[in-house]
Amino acid sequence: EELSELVPDKEELNVVKIYAHKGDAVTLYVLHKNPVFFELEKRVYLTAFTTWPPVLQKLAGGADLMLPGVVVPPSGLPEVKKGDFCAVKVVSNRAPMAVGTGALPPCPMICFCL
Repeated sequence: EELSELVPDKEELNVVKIYAHKGDAVTLYVLHKNPVFFELEKRVYLTAFTTWPPVLQKLAGGADLMLPGVVVPPSGLPEVKKGDFCAVKVVSNRAPMAVGTGALPPCPMICFCL
């Protein structure tokens, strides 16, 4: 259901292969020049966290995403364990803008590192 919302029927979906900072091969699935989900180690990941544009600027500068920067949805936050892959989007765009992994076991402050 989430996939059909992200990729409407008969839309062109492009596949782009990139290499992460650590050298991992990541496959991006791109719709209208916006990445909508990504694949790493044969697992597909959809957007997990939403944040505000000023927080995204801090992440681009190397900061970790921490709970105060996350917009909590009505359903609550997804459970992220250390090493879990997840993505970040901003409130004005449904497409992932950053990806990272869980840095600590469930914790009230640090969600994950990019």
